[in-house]
Amino acid sequence: MASSDTTGDAAGRRLFPEDDMDIDPSSKALLRCMGCAKVHIASTDPEESEGNIDKPKRCVKCLSVVYCGRECQRKDWVDGGHRKRCKTIAQLKDKLSANAEELRNLSLPSLNDNFWEMSETREYCHRRFALFDAIFSEATSRAWSSGGTPSITLTNRLALELALEHAVDLLTLNSSDDMRIRCFVPSILIGLGKDHEAYGVIKYLLTNGDDIIEDKRGEHAHNLVCLVREKNEQDVSEPLEALDLREDSDVGIVFDLALIKFCIYHNTRNMQTLNRGEIPNPDISTAVAGFFDLSKDWMNIDSSNLFLQTKQLLSCVHHLNKYILPNLMDPHRMLRVNPEGYAKGSCNEAVLVIQRSAVWWKVNDFTHGFLRSFISGMDSQLVPFPLKQEERQMNLATIRGNFFERMNPRRAVELLGLDDDDDEEEEEEDY
Repeated sequence: MASSDTTGDAAGRRLFPEDDMDIDPSSKALLRCMGCAKVHIASTDPEESEGNIDKPKRCVKCLSVVYCGRECQRKDWVDGGHRKRCKTIAQLKDKLSANAEELRNLSLPSLNDNFWEMSETREYCHRRFALFDAIFSEATSRAWSSGGTPSITLTNRLALELALEHAVDLLTLNSSDDMRIRCFVPSILIGLGKDHEAYGVIKYLLTNGDDIIEDKRGEHAHNLVCLVREKNEQDVSEPLEALDLREDSDVGIVFDLALIKFCIYHNTRNMQTLNRGEIPNPDISTAVAGFFDLSKDWMNIDSSNLFLQTKQLLSCVHHLNKYILPNLMDPHRMLRVNPEGYAKGSCNEAVLVIQRSAVWWKVNDFTHGFLRSFISGMDSQLVPFPLKQEERQMNLATIRGNFFERMNPRRAVELLGLDDDDDEEEEEEDY
């Protein structure tokens, strides 16, 4: 925090965020109507969009969805399932605002970034986490519920941007990250198409492991926020030996890393093929490669090695947790489970990993097809990669037996006493 006063300007921006948090400028060209999937070029900023007839309309209740107009809003309200999610988000926002007002009126000691240290502020962290997850669910639920062809058009980028803002705020307020919000950050960045930023965060987390919550926690939180905020040129094609993959590595982080490696492999291989044939002009092919966010030396990357790394990482995932890959063939039953905690290597851990990360494998045809092929022939597809077994913080037996408590935000309705009556007569809000 820039100030130890919880009501100061810097702290206040995080404790009492405006409903319309600043959205990354890149999202202005990707504001997708969740009723018809039309992409609006206009910004949600009224000053920038004044007089623009194509300006998207934002849901006034949850502020996490945009529509072309009433017809699209009504369609998503019913068919897209936004009705219930909107209500949950709105109720969580109301409770969080009331909680924040209580904190504003309290005379609290200097907390800096230790919002987990007092019962008054811990409750605020729980509620903020529940709101974060409700918005993250809004971003991904349509893709999960779709029974047809997987499509990126079913994901809500605006909600992802808002979820990332909440995640960064929580890391700043609670640098010890007792709720493990850091594990969500790579998944959100992947959903936003920021693979290099996601890789930077993953590399940092793998290098520091769970030491991040024990020592120099303020420094770790600051470094993570910088990796999220700043555009960085990471060498995604570097060998796995450059990463600190261990027996105690977070399996969800390894799963996200496998997806990044495969996407870079897919885009690199396609660009190299085009460069040899349909786009022989190096200037044109370099411009197209920039569109796919490939590194400047993409022509020299060994794409086959990236493919091998993807298989090695998925093999590591299966080694660290044997329940994740088999359940991806039919993940929907895992989406209905709400574990309150998990042990390393357990089915509950698999549930949480699938809920936060598996959707990005589904939304693109090429990733979805590859993953299904890998799992269906897994006995012959596994390519073991040696994980480091040196003790870092806990020995392996302790790691496997350790039970990580975690408030499951998907139980927000029950735990926070929200009104969850299913009143069919309720009408959608005007935008």
